Amino acid sequence: VRLGRNVASRTVTVRPVPDLETTGNRGVQVAVLPQYKYTVSGSAVTQAVTDRPMVWLEVFEANAVSEINQPAVLRIHRDGSAAEALVVSLGVGGTAKEGTHIHDVPDSMVLAAGQASTDITIHPITAGLERGPKVIHLTVLPGDAYQAVSPGEAILYAAATTSAANGAGFDRWLDASTSGALTKLSDLRNMSPDASARYLQAYAFGLGSVDELASHRISFRLVNGRPEILTHSAMNAADVTWKVESSSSLGQWSDSSSAFTESKDPTGIKLVGQTLPENPGSRFYRVGMKLEPGELVSDSIGDLVGASPYGISGSAAWQTNSGTGELLSTGGVSGGTNRIVSEITDGADLDFELKVNGGGSGDRFSFYIDGVKVAETTGAPVRVQRKLTGDHTIMWEFKRGTGRAAIRNLN
Repeated sequence: VRLGRNVASRTVTVRPVPDLETTGNRGVQVAVLPQYKYTVSGSAVTQAVTDRPMVWLEVFEANAVSEINQPAVLRIHRDGSAAEALVVSLGVGGTAKEGTHIHDVPDSMVLAAGQASTDITIHPITAGLERGPKVIHLTVLPGDAYQAVSPGEAILYAAATTSAANGAGFDRWLDASTSGALTKLSDLRNMSPDASARYLQAYAFGLGSVDELASHRISFRLVNGRPEILTHSAMNAADVTWKVESSSSLGQWSDSSSAFTESKDPTGIKLVGQTLPENPGSRFYRVGMKLEPGELVSDSIGDLVGASPYGISGSAAWQTNSGTGELLSTGGVSGGTNRIVSEITDGADLDFELKVNGGGSGDRFSFYIDGVKVAETTGAPVRVQRKLTGDHTIMWEFKRGTGRAAIRNLN
């Protein structure tokens, strides 16, 4: 430390480097060493470094099956000291609705003092699963008191039968329909939007492959002044939601799903709209489909760093934008610090952009390699390209003001 002319003091900052190891609380001692130019007085200063426990999921039974009264079963683990209770926040998504397809799932679980793990059971509701299986996306949400590490997400299925549960899911269909050439949603990222949409449509319509889509059709008709869309399909894919969009000019499309209800038809599902007013003018309709939950955060981070283990901490959650493939922060308190930490072994080729959407002066998004800051932005995109060899700890750190952090993979 150098004290310049007329400078009486300097501040030394002790900054712990986050990693994926829980070693307990440690002490760092800072002292001034003697030197012939000055005299040392006082004693060394000890600074405590607090280590967060890591929390993760383990799946024991992925299928909740009503015909055999079988719940899906997961276990939440923590490491480190269990001397104090720990509250772990959970996120539940997917197409399965609590109270309709599955019984309610808690939004948090308490690991009591002395308890290193606890189980979650998810029970199916028979009546809600008659039309087909549903998907449950359970996530350990990050927190300030712990680090949510991989595996921190689980995909589960609620179904009437075991065979229906075992056959559900887009990734399974994609793997089977392409003979293993494509195995997960992120494999479609480099295709054009139209090309990737064709795979989703073929899956949603219950076809064996994307090649069969050419012979499939959707019909439209007006019956007693009400628009009807015939899908000619059961539309019972576990992880697909549909919406109806309408336009008066084929230009600006708006979501009209609330005006349509599902009805059974001999050819499949029929979507019946509300009665149109007299002389409504030109009106166009189209059916849109979306995968729930879509691309997982674990897949997005894995694609960035080469399937390396990772941990997330802070008050903001992360999700993958289905349209752009960007990894986006969601929520988080203003002034809070949010991190994604990954440990790379045997090297990796990194190529990504980091930026802040809708940010202000209080937003700062940084990227570190082995504790050294190599890039930072308060808004505009900044590209990072590194060819790493050996073992490294990398970290994205978002200090939030009002914006949302975004990472765009360029690999």
